[in-house]
Amino acid sequence: MGLDGIPLTGAEAEFGLLFHMQNSRVRPRRSDPPELWTTPEDLGYSPDEAGFEKMAEGLRLYMQNPAYMKEHFPNAARRIRHAVNRDPGLNRIIQFNELGAPLGVAGGLGASGLALRDRNREDAKGPRRKDRR
Repeated sequence: MGLDGIPLTGAEAEFGLLFHMQNSRVRPRRSDPPELWTTPEDLGYSPDEAGFEKMAEGLRLYMQNPAYMKEHFPNAARRIRHAVNRDPGLNRIIQFNELGAPLGVAGGLGASGLALRDRNREDAKGPRRKDRR
């Protein structure tokens, strides 16, 4: 069982690897065999708390980098999305989308150009000094 009753069913291995990748004291590799993975129990959590910790790490990673989560841990991402998006207490606060909303090349270039243009304007004025108004 995972965070707030979210089962890890169907994604146990992904949640285990995810926990290992996020919490290993050495540089972890995706190719590390499961018997070498860092587990919640290795960090002092009881077996009853292990599922909660794995789910908490999954949520943390998903909120930090959704694209990485979807690419490297797709079943875990799907499990989290399904549970969070269907929970009326959570889906008003956070929403996990199946696919991101890409800006596209034109949108991305336009946004970056706007940011650079504003920055250049600020640089031309120079830094603000407290003794000047």
